[in-house]
Amino acid sequence: EGQLLVGGFTAALVGISFNGLPVFIHLPLALLAGAAGGALWGFIPGILKAKLGAHEVITTMMLSYVALYLTSYMVNYPFKAPGWVAQTVFVAPSAELPRILPPTQLSASFILSVMIAGITTYLLERTTIGYEIRAIGLNPAAAETGGINIKRRIILALIISGALAGLGGAGEVLGVHRRFIDGFSPGYGWDGLAVALIGGLNPLGAILAAILFGALRSGGMVMNRTTGVPLDIIFILQALVVLFVAAPRLIRYFLKKGGFKW
Repeated sequence: EGQLLVGGFTAALVGISFNGLPVFIHLPLALLAGAAGGALWGFIPGILKAKLGAHEVITTMMLSYVALYLTSYMVNYPFKAPGWVAQTVFVAPSAELPRILPPTQLSASFILSVMIAGITTYLLERTTIGYEIRAIGLNPAAAETGGINIKRRIILALIISGALAGLGGAGEVLGVHRRFIDGFSPGYGWDGLAVALIGGLNPLGAILAAILFGALRSGGMVMNRTTGVPLDIIFILQALVVLFVAAPRLIRYFLKKGGFKW
């Protein structure tokens, strides 16, 4: 979540700056800024993990709140647009991601995300770096024995994941809101954890899982407006989906450990 927020904010900064640049320069520059912001926020827990052994889940969760309040300060004070709402001014038209199906909010960031998922799959499955990252995830001791520099690859993996999260924030800012709004994310970064799990930790599977979660969230809001059904019902459904996906693995784990006595 923190990487997404920082990526969205840095993309917005580039988007509201450098007016006059052609779109084929300004838009990629803003997207790269978003990726760089997320990568920087992923680099910090990467260093802490590699050098100090700090657990990446704990450090990224804590840094998410740092990013939340840091970006909130930025759009409430130095970069606040005139008015009551804590937000930046609109990005330049040359930095906007085009809408695919106006008047809906579907933008070219969807196409970009599918492309990134394909590139990530290729990186993990067809390259030496991807092989080393997967090897470390499966068995760090064996990977180190095989000559893989574990610390360097851990840092690289978290930088890559931070860049991807930053691109997600940049896509939301440049394609949907066209400016950075304080609290624009209702928890997309946290949802990404569940999406990855449901997608089988596979980038292509994550596309389908993300569409499922998006449909649940969007449908829940419509249902809440039209019928008054509490939005919490959707969160319960999301939790049940994650539970049922994780249940077979938990059962296999307990069976392997002899935790169940039939």
